[in-house]
Amino acid sequence: MRVNPRTNGGRDYFNCRMDRAYIENLEYAINKCVRHSHSLQMSPAGFCYLTDVGYIIWKDPARYYEISRYHRPTEAEAMFAVEVSKPGRYQVSALSGDREDFSLLIRAVQGHSGRLGLIIDKE
Repeated sequence: MRVNPRTNGGRDYFNCRMDRAYIENLEYAINKCVRHSHSLQMSPAGFCYLTDVGYIIWKDPARYYEISRYHRPTEAEAMFAVEVSKPGRYQVSALSGDREDFSLLIRAVQGHSGRLGLIIDKE
C-alpha cells in the first residue's frame, strides 16, 4: 500500500508519524546497503528482502550513518523512506498482500558495486 507523504501528514501505512531527518538518513542507508553491501543476499536480478536490508543496517550502525543504534528500521519506515526518495531510484515488489516480514522485495535501479556489481561485471 503506497503512502503519499505530502497529503497524509508524513505518516506511514501504520499511521505512525515519521521524523523527516530520520527518514532522510534511512533512505541514504537503504541506498548504500542495496547498492554496495557485500553481505546482503540478492537474486540474480538484484532483488533482496526489505527485511534483510533493515537487519544489515541495524547490525552495522557505524557503516550506515548511526541511524539504527537504538532500534532496527521497520519495513514501514523503510517503505516510507523509499516512497519519499527520488522517483525511479528503487523497484519494490510485494510477494503477498499482507504486511509480514519477508513479503517485500527491493532493488536499486542503477549503481551497483557490491555483490550484484560482481555478477554484472562477470556478464
